[in-house]
Order: sequence, then structure tokens, then C-alpha cells
Amino acid sequence: MNLPQRKKTAEEIAKLRESLGIPDAVPPAAAPRWSPDPPPAQPGPAAAKPAGGAEPPPDEPKPVRSLRKSEQHPLPARRPPPTAGVPAGEAKLPTRRRSDRELNELRRHAAMEARPPIAHLQSITAHPVLLGIGYLLALAGGVGGLLVAAFIFRKKPRSTHHAGFIAVIALFVIVFGALYLFPQLRHAS
Repeated sequence: MNLPQRKKTAEEIAKLRESLGIPDAVPPAAAPRWSPDPPPAQPGPAAAKPAGGAEPPPDEPKPVRSLRKSEQHPLPARRPPPTAGVPAGEAKLPTRRRSDRELNELRRHAAMEARPPIAHLQSITAHPVLLGIGYLLALAGGVGGLLVAAFIFRKKPRSTHHAGFIAVIALFVIVFGALYLFPQLRHAS
């Protein structure tokens, strides 16, 4: 796509609009080369005066925010939305900007409040002594390990992975112990 080498004049723009069928609100002779304010709307032949003699109010153009630094004006101040549960006049804004360290501390504190209390976590987690007994029973004989694994699985949902490990170890010990003690099972079909 080729870019134009120079800026087009108002007359060239008007001819281009006519060729594309775009209505031109401002005649090319009256169009200024550049203006920060939008041109006033010109009444055309379609805009006839009403029969009552009263002139309709002129349509005000929408304010357009310019992207040029020299044309930017301060935006009108917007009121912040009221916080939930606090009347609009009583919402307190911070008096100073917080440092990154303070913000991280506040975030850490808020994250800790969202977590469940530690007592609840301790009640659903198996004690390390119980886990040690379960692993020893699984390695020693198997059946006792299966009983401990069943207890952990039912009563301590946060430690179900340990219950699974203990159960698998106990099953391996039972199967290989049976094959060792009863050699006739090795060739059973």
C-alpha cells in the first residue's frame, strides 16, 4: 500500500469525498486549513425551518478529545463511586501514597485472612506418628497397613496421598509375601 507523499488540500479532500459518495458538511472554499475547534454545522437544503416560525435549537457538536499534547485540556473531574456500605461523604481516602513494601505487607496480610484457620487444617491432616506407624505396618505385614490406610483415607482427607502410598506398599508386601511363603502359587494358572 502506497502512502501519500504530501498532505491533501481541502479541495482535493472534497473531490475525494464526492467521488466516494460521502456528504460534505462544509463547502471546500469555506473550510479552514486547520482549527482546534470543530466547525459549526451549516444548515443545508434538507434543514428547513418549521412552520411555526420557531427555529430549532442548533445541534451542539460532541466534544472530541485531541491526542495532541498542545490541544489537550483537563478532563472534567469525575466523582469516584461510593464504596459498598459506606455513605459517599464518609469514605476515607489514604492521606499518603504507600510504599511497595507496605503494599506487599497488606497483600500478605489479606492473603493470610483468606486462608482457613490452622486448627482446621490440623484436624484434617494425619499426624506424622500415625503415618510412621502406617508405613511400618505396611512394610512389616501388610494387613495392619491396610487398616491404617483406610483410617487415614476416611478421617484425614488432607493426607489421602499417604493413605494411597501405604495401601500400595501393603498390597505389594502381601502379594510378594504370599509368593515367598507359598511357592506353589508361583506357577498357578
